[in-house]
Amino acid sequence: MQLINDDFSLGQAIKAMEMQREAEMQDLTDHFHYTVESLNPKNIIREKIQDITGGPTLKNKLIKLGVGLLGGFIARKVIVGKSHNFFKTMLGNVAQAAVSKMIIKTPLSAKPKSHANSLMD
Repeated sequence: MQLINDDFSLGQAIKAMEMQREAEMQDLTDHFHYTVESLNPKNIIREKIQDITGGPTLKNKLIKLGVGLLGGFIARKVIVGKSHNFFKTMLGNVAQAAVSKMIIKTPLSAKPKSHANSLMD
């Protein structure tokens, strides 16, 4: 800060500081209004719903989960069939869990290698 020697420079310094204070006060009130608006429960709920349903990832996850569960169910039905044998039922449950987990864990973009490419290697 500059050394103030006379009344004129003192008045200019006071005006500059008042303008700076007004600008900072305006910034502070703008930020306060933004914060109040963003913390409104209606806006919080709306943002969270948009986050959940906004992207294609939710659809992909639901499709993957459905296919995994269906694959596990089919594997269990193939192993158990109409049998009431305890060991077959347990083996079917284990197979259902394993197949479901395997299908859910694999990425959707994974493409199996074709046999033609593996023969050329």
